[in-house]
Amino acid sequence: MEFRTEKAMVNDKHVLQYPRAVDVVHDLKMLAGNDPAQYPALMGWAMTQAFQLVSSTRNIDDAITTATVKWPDGATGVFTSTELSTEFPGAIDAYTVTYEKGDISYTLTQPRVTRNASGAVTAQPDIIITKN
Repeated sequence: MEFRTEKAMVNDKHVLQYPRAVDVVHDLKMLAGNDPAQYPALMGWAMTQAFQLVSSTRNIDDAITTATVKWPDGATGVFTSTELSTEFPGAIDAYTVTYEKGDISYTLTQPRVTRNASGAVTAQPDIIITKN
């Protein structure tokens, strides 16, 4: 399957590529019943956290604990922090986020990341997509 992308400028100098919104639902429907990790558009959005925070709840360290999100194609979802960093208050080490559009429903899970002594992410496990 072709991985179709569009480009966006960030800070007037960096270029990010992300899946076109129209392709996400197409990819999900085309591959229904197959391994959800094969859905390149949704995986691309997950890797770049291309969802918009509609509303969120934060803890005392200003880390998001839960949020309502909107995906680039208008799908809705819920973001939930599943592990907050104790060494770097405010940082999220693991989370889940749902993708809900019509009869299509997935949960995307980011397993715990590894951080260096400065708090930067040094290893990010693959995001797991589960069909609901």
